[in-house]
Amino acid sequence: MPERKDPPPGTKRPRPKSERTKRRILAAAEKLFAAKGFSATGMRELAREAEVNLATITYFFGSKSGLLETLLDDIFKAYTGLIRRNLVGTDPLEVKIRNLVSEGVAYFSANPGRLLILISDMHREDPEISDLKGRRVSEVMAIFQREVGDVLAAEGRPFPVLVAGPGLLMLIASRFLLAPVQSRARPQAYRDLSPEDYADAIADLYLNGLKGLGMNTQRERNSNA
Repeated sequence: MPERKDPPPGTKRPRPKSERTKRRILAAAEKLFAAKGFSATGMRELAREAEVNLATITYFFGSKSGLLETLLDDIFKAYTGLIRRNLVGTDPLEVKIRNLVSEGVAYFSANPGRLLILISDMHREDPEISDLKGRRVSEVMAIFQREVGDVLAAEGRPFPVLVAGPGLLMLIASRFLLAPVQSRARPQAYRDLSPEDYADAIADLYLNGLKGLGMNTQRERNSNA
């Protein structure tokens, strides 16, 4: 049996009840921010949804902005982990991209509210939240550059990471962001398109776009020869 380690002197073990309360508040924020947006969600409404008082929210998060910062950090950590699991390794690039898209579609199918919050609050200019987003996006871009950009560069193919990285997220996101419109405009087609078929189509579209970048480079070489 592993040796049980006590916390450093002067620290306290997390209390299970407090952690459950904190997660309940975050779940309430995720639900309301996704449905109404950050600005339109009031603190009293959050407290009612989480079944706590305002002082409890302030105790854990300081403010509504602090609550959003914690929630976004959770979302970014999950998304970064998803990217790292699928892009880092020795598999061929096409296999990595297909696995990433498949897991990304499955994750956001199960957590559509998280995607809505990630996209809708990306533009927010709160200094602390902007710093968080900058750090987290930098992590994602570094993985894309190393595992995709450098591989393609070695083959003489360009990879504009500032376009192609976020572009993949937006391709994955389109099903969820446009669901209210697509499900009404083409209801049967929308119902018939399974998450698996959607993931395959997005992977094909993205991979063919990467191939197109290589073809453009070859044409430029030929024209300059």
